[in-house]
Amino acid sequence: MRRLTDDEYRALGKALARDDMWPPALRAIRFLALTGWRRSEAVLLRWDEVNLERRTATLGDTKTGFSVRPLSQAACEALGPKGEGLVFIPARGDTLALQTHWEKLKLPAGITLHTLRHSFASLAADLGYSEPTIGALLGHRSATVTSRYVHFADAVLLAAADAVADETERRMNG
Repeated sequence: MRRLTDDEYRALGKALARDDMWPPALRAIRFLALTGWRRSEAVLLRWDEVNLERRTATLGDTKTGFSVRPLSQAACEALGPKGEGLVFIPARGDTLALQTHWEKLKLPAGITLHTLRHSFASLAADLGYSEPTIGALLGHRSATVTSRYVHFADAVLLAAADAVADETERRMNG
């Protein structure tokens, strides 16, 4: 239940610039910082769920069920080159062991992958976005029936995703 400080954002940005770690793991961690997604959502993300043209991801099975997520331009870039199957390819095994890679970054104590989700939501609130907008960015279950029939991200959500991701990158780059 905490968010990153400005110094921690800079430490994260520096850690993600390393060249001695598995590149898909570094991209996945950057993606989490830029989207506020849950770790499992990123690790299980498949290319057939991503629409780069519309800048959306359509997730069929999340903690809250079906979800269409807007993707910031920065998040799209963090995905890396388009391929087949999983977006973030594991070094070995079926899925990326993201926690293992996270621990190798040796960030200040108390920062978890879930801290990135809280930080994203907090930045969105700092930037003046409403709780429903933040909830849509994070994939919280919507209270409206209409949202179940809308399968794209509108311009407002894409602009919000861009603004929060841009601010995250600004803080990570000092």
